[in-house]
Amino acid sequence: MSTVRRWWGSTRGHGEMIVHVNVGRGNVDRHSLITGQICEISAPTGEALDYPFIGGAKMTINNICPRDDGIVDFWVSVYWDSDLNFKLWFLVSND
Repeated sequence: MSTVRRWWGSTRGHGEMIVHVNVGRGNVDRHSLITGQICEISAPTGEALDYPFIGGAKMTINNICPRDDGIVDFWVSVYWDSDLNFKLWFLVSND
């Protein structure tokens, strides 16, 4: 029976980039199955920077690579001329 856990990581940037999310050794390895999503986030007045929305920028996850050291690498594209805040949510399944 496999276990599925939900994780997330947030950062800011634009263009093509590799985003590294450390979920901890033992939570992910090279055999983990990972699926994810990306969207822009903002901070409404008085709120935390975690409000998801669909803005004018196209954002894609191109590849996802789990590593034995507990880090998940995401090849991300943010099609905008300046840095934007974004969040990656993902599910990790291990057998």
